Amino acid sequence: MKYLGKKSIANGLRHFFNLSWYGLILFMFIWLGLLCFAVFKPDFFLSFGRLSLKLASFSIDFEATPPKQVVLCSMSCIFGLVLIVWLILGELRKVFLNLVQERIFITENALRIRKIGFLMIGVTLLEAVIYLPIINWIQTLNLSGISLRATFDLNLESLAAGLIVLVVSEIFLYGVSLQETNDLTI
Repeated sequence: MKYLGKKSIANGLRHFFNLSWYGLILFMFIWLGLLCFAVFKPDFFLSFGRLSLKLASFSIDFEATPPKQVVLCSMSCIFGLVLIVWLILGELRKVFLNLVQERIFITENALRIRKIGFLMIGVTLLEAVIYLPIINWIQTLNLSGISLRATFDLNLESLAAGLIVLVVSEIFLYGVSLQETNDLTI
């Protein structure tokens, strides 16, 4: 099996990323519809008042209705997360299209990989704050004998992956300069 070209693994991955990219467009339209519905008809989403809180040693079920702001903030953060993933898939589609065309060490690929690295770091930071509104709201509830506090939980593995992708983009830029030098050499 070839790694580059029309009948290759890169082409199969390009098709997979294309399908995922279009699927996320559909998902984002549905999610935007739900978000608009939540803005204009918040009682529908707020009627799901039964919450379940599961901790390491026990779980609690209680009836509570989250405020409209918590629902909208959470839904908006999720939409932002999906939007960033969609942007990453869009960049991957273009990189793999270049790989299928056997154009590997070009500046365009290096810059796209750099953009993917920054977007991955953005996903990591957004994931860290996505639950804060919900946890802050839960703190306002009077649960007897239970003390909760919101924390900023940063996923260091995802952050490291984003930083590694940034390093790979710099390696690609160096590869571009080597390729250009090699192309100029007789």
